[in-house]
Amino acid sequence: MNRREKILGGALAGVVLAFAGDLWLVEPGLAWYRSVQAQTQAAGEKIADAQLLIDHRKQITGDWYARHGAGLLDDENAARFRAQGVLNAAANTSGLTLESVSGGQRTPALAGQSYDLLRLTLSGQGSLAQVQNFLAAIHQAGLPLRVERCEMAARDGRKDQIDLALTLSLRMATQQARAKITLPKGVVAWLPAVRSDALDANVLKARPFLTDRHAPEVFKPKAAPVNNPAVALLPGSDWMLVGLVERDGVGEAFVTCASDGSERLLHAGDSVAQGQVKSVDADGLRMRYGSEERLIQPGFNLAGTQGAQASPAGSNPGATATKVAPASTSSAPAPAPAPAGSDADREAILQRLREKRNRTSP
Repeated sequence: MNRREKILGGALAGVVLAFAGDLWLVEPGLAWYRSVQAQTQAAGEKIADAQLLIDHRKQITGDWYARHGAGLLDDENAARFRAQGVLNAAANTSGLTLESVSGGQRTPALAGQSYDLLRLTLSGQGSLAQVQNFLAAIHQAGLPLRVERCEMAARDGRKDQIDLALTLSLRMATQQARAKITLPKGVVAWLPAVRSDALDANVLKARPFLTDRHAPEVFKPKAAPVNNPAVALLPGSDWMLVGLVERDGVGEAFVTCASDGSERLLHAGDSVAQGQVKSVDADGLRMRYGSEERLIQPGFNLAGTQGAQASPAGSNPGATATKVAPASTSSAPAPAPAPAGSDADREAILQRLREKRNRTSP
């Protein structure tokens, strides 16, 4: 074997040894190191969580005692008595007429759990305001209570009379859990946070259970923003917002162009008239033009001012803009749509929205 062959043989042997070392030593070592790093990170996260609990131990313990002092330690008879007292007080305060209240049915805790359930059902009737005040009083009650089912229906569409059906559940500690828990002296029972009545006021204004809920005086389009410049100087003057629809949690805006009669279905992120759609929801179409944002209502063009709507080919020339209620499976009635002229006009707009959605859906 000459010198050159010896050099090549040595180089080959070195390559083989390097490959074997990488395969049997380096890679297993790196894999072990990565696993140690992952375990160290997981342990660090657990330690951080435990430290967070330790730092907030006093607050967590106080809240735990307060919640048990609010009724979790009541036995079945005491829980039933307190619940019925809260319901009667809420009915007297709101003016709702209770027609029936069940005695309650106890559901024992599952294996490994410490709290039974006591379910009560009730039915009553009253005006929409009385029903809202009754539900608000229940939500503000200092009890471990949950509304599992709520149904409302109008007795007569011409009168403000609502039938209410509720299923409520109360949690209470099992006998074994109560024997192990002792509340310290001076514990202040838990109370829910103050409840906002903004939603109740809007629902009451909408009158969803009355046949005349489409009255124009209830749903007036919002005035154009006062800071909008002249229409001629703004992009979007040719595009009119015809309607809004929310389906499966996704808002869609239906717009038409006055210059060529074209129609588009807009979603958040789309671009139109030199602007970009920021969001589409029940409040309107929010457009962004550079650093400026505009909230467009149905019946207004994308410049933010109200104007005449173009009549695209195949559409009803008498149709006006409308806000379409979301497609919902909730048992509570959806808010009523804004006025849209005749039923034929509204149906024409809805049909164009359906056709546009079908053409663009995959």
